[in-house]
Amino acid sequence: MARSPDAATVLLAEVTSRGIQLRSEDGRLWYKPRSAMTPELAERLRANRDELVSVLGPGDSSGVRRPEDLPAYWRRLFEERAAIMEYDGHMTRADAEELARADIKRLMGEA
Repeated sequence: MARSPDAATVLLAEVTSRGIQLRSEDGRLWYKPRSAMTPELAERLRANRDELVSVLGPGDSSGVRRPEDLPAYWRRLFEERAAIMEYDGHMTRADAEELARADIKRLMGEA
């Protein structure tokens, strides 16, 4: 059963909140540290692999070019989302930016 990109984005947020870094390369998912992965979470990653690879993009943990290269509207949206995730979600700035990039990529694909 295929899941929506929104489900993949939610799963990416959960993985990141557990301190796991996730990236895609050649259609495969890679994560670290392995010690933070649970069998249940690994199974969910496998079940949503295609959607996660699509959200993450090839070879980049975000799939979106550098935020400073985004058009002004998308840059402002990126900054706002990252700030909300950082402060309200109690995330590090790097984690918040990674999730904001994934979200912006999804939104840009719908525009």
